Amino acid sequence: MRQRLFHNPGNDSLNLPNTLEQARQARALGIKFLLNCHYSDTWADPKHQHPPAAWKGLEGAELEAAVRDYTRDSMVAFREAGVMPGMVQNGNEISVGMLWPHGRLAENWEALASLVRAGIEGVEAGRGDAPRPEILVQIERSGSWTDTKWFFDHFLE
Repeated sequence: MRQRLFHNPGNDSLNLPNTLEQARQARALGIKFLLNCHYSDTWADPKHQHPPAAWKGLEGAELEAAVRDYTRDSMVAFREAGVMPGMVQNGNEISVGMLWPHGRLAENWEALASLVRAGIEGVEAGRGDAPRPEILVQIERSGSWTDTKWFFDHFLE
């Protein structure tokens, strides 16, 4: 099951407490879940990759630290609730980057890689002794081999 998590959504449906409760319900049914961190207060997709309001004005190392710390704190909450995700997706539909303008593509590949890396480091820091969740880098262009190869060639560089 895919669980979305927004930083500070306008409603409670995609906040941390509600996402934790949905994870508990899924786990009680024997369902594994993917945690999808949007790193936004609302939907993150190819047309919208806006940082949370709380991170306004952060750039570079400060923004990376915010991603790392937020991800770490979220993982601690899931671990302490006994419902660690089996997989974590750091960012949503990031073929155009994330956390604009800092991680916007095509010009900011290094920044995007650093932001994703910060999220992965947050997963690692927050999991404690729990098994390490798998990491998913998600783009919405997976139906196109050309676009997928172009993205991952640049991303892995």
